[in-house]
Amino acid sequence: MGKAIVVLVSICLAVATELIPFADAQDETSKRQKHFWAFILFVLSMVVGFPIENAYTMETKINELEEIVKGHAHDSVARGKFEGLDTLYHHNFDGVDPALTEWANELLGYLDERWSHGIMPLPREQAATQLAKIYPHARESIIATNVGSTDFYFSSRTYSLNNQRTGDHGIPIVRFYLYSNNGERIIKIRRGKGKPTFAEFCKEVGELNTYLHSMYSVGVNVDKFSMDTNRDLLLMDNKLLAETLETDSWQPIRAEASQNPIQLTGARQYFSELWGRVGIEENNTEAEAVCKKPMSDDDVRRAFKNHKLLPVISKRGHLAEDFVQALIDRMAYSGEEFARK
Repeated sequence: MGKAIVVLVSICLAVATELIPFADAQDETSKRQKHFWAFILFVLSMVVGFPIENAYTMETKINELEEIVKGHAHDSVARGKFEGLDTLYHHNFDGVDPALTEWANELLGYLDERWSHGIMPLPREQAATQLAKIYPHARESIIATNVGSTDFYFSSRTYSLNNQRTGDHGIPIVRFYLYSNNGERIIKIRRGKGKPTFAEFCKEVGELNTYLHSMYSVGVNVDKFSMDTNRDLLLMDNKLLAETLETDSWQPIRAEASQNPIQLTGARQYFSELWGRVGIEENNTEAEAVCKKPMSDDDVRRAFKNHKLLPVISKRGHLAEDFVQALIDRMAYSGEEFARK
């Protein structure tokens, strides 16, 4: 294809040269000179064009080869790790007490079950660090919920810094902070000494919105309206889901990540329902159901000036809220469609 384009361009240059008018159309010398220069341009464009086309083709092939090598390297590393685990398993657990064998089999069964659903589990101790690494990969948006305590994730400096950097790079971050006054649900806020009231929790929400450079934060008192479940989720670019699983007392157990379409659909529906309930309760006369902390319109225009959604919502009223609505509306699309919209 590239060579055909070079030949076509060369022919066009030659033809264009032939069509250039000159003063004495009957002069044979002028005609021969024009034919000569048309031929020279044709040859030169071929001579110059083919090396350029060859260089481009070579670069494309090199890039493709690099991707193949990276893929093989990744596969080799993964295969090596599994082989290492197999060696360690047999070295340390062959011939051990049946109770320990059952324990090992239970763990392997758990991994088999989670992986069969496209879910990668992560221990609680590594959750904040690993989830923080998701933020630099965001290109469109981060939408998240935080169930209960704010100290588990936001007391982590790495987690907070990655939040800030993502917002500073023009990626809108939307976060729902879920609160409950239920005595069985433990809630700790940064620098707090006891369980906060909803008013104190809302103050924390406002401070975190500024501190984390988020576009929109909302505190939700789930005692005032009940969702089927209270899920601690993070959805990046509508295509990568991370979830922190928690006990009934809202204490973190472990984190999980997935790109399984079924898991993603469930998370999208949850965010859509939660956002809809927030809108309903906001118009409810009952106090202490919802509190909001959006960026100002001027800050939204400045922070997200290059985001593809800003022109769509810039003629409306409350930009941060309209931004959230646009992101929620686009959750009906897959991750790839989401990026194109």
